[in-house]
Amino acid sequence: MGKKRKSASVWFPVVGLGILVLAGLFGPVFLDPLALAPQDALQPPSAEYLFGTDPVGFDILSRTIASIRVDLPLALIGILFSLIVGVPLGLIASAKGRLGELMMRGLDGFQAFPLLLLAVAVVALMGNRIENVVLAIAIINVP
Repeated sequence: MGKKRKSASVWFPVVGLGILVLAGLFGPVFLDPLALAPQDALQPPSAEYLFGTDPVGFDILSRTIASIRVDLPLALIGILFSLIVGVPLGLIASAKGRLGELMMRGLDGFQAFPLLLLAVAVVALMGNRIENVVLAIAIINVP
């Protein structure tokens, strides 16, 4: 019996997510997202500033890496909530009968709506708070 080889399509997202997690954990140690260099404002990407600088003089790469600490947990919690709601709904919808058929039609109609627009509307209506962003992520990923 030979060993089964894992496809590269399996390892690519795992390695990518690992790099993001490591960059979020250790990136701000090496790159200070609050380091201000007003003399270098609006610099294009270069060897010194790989993503360039913003109008104030902050390094965009260091700020992007620092944002991973907030964005990645938000996305993971939102996906977890949508999983908790979506799996039972999917089980009910897969059952034969009137209720399952009604749920499928409702979810089809939900998916026909532009989901990014729905997420922006949820955050705009409920307020710009982290909890509302997680809720918007969960809502658009339930189907």
